[in-house]
Amino acid sequence: MRAGTREQVPQRRELDGLLDSGPFAEALRVAIRESGLSLGRIRDRLGGRGVVLSAATLSYWQSGRSLPARRGSLVALPRA
Repeated sequence: MRAGTREQVPQRRELDGLLDSGPFAEALRVAIRESGLSLGRIRDRLGGRGVVLSAATLSYWQSGRSLPARRGSLVALPRA
């Protein structure tokens, strides 16, 4: 078993549960933490897919200050 694998399974279960039941901000926060990417890097990756968001927008979403609502923002979210 690889180092850190034991811890990844409970974290993945946590994320799966949050994706099913919310709240959105907490699910996003866990997903960002699990990805190991900075908000700037996530923004860059989304930009490479044609989705323009600021790191501040991502920060607002993960803090619960705002939720994605604009059509341009909603395309950044994966479809279930």
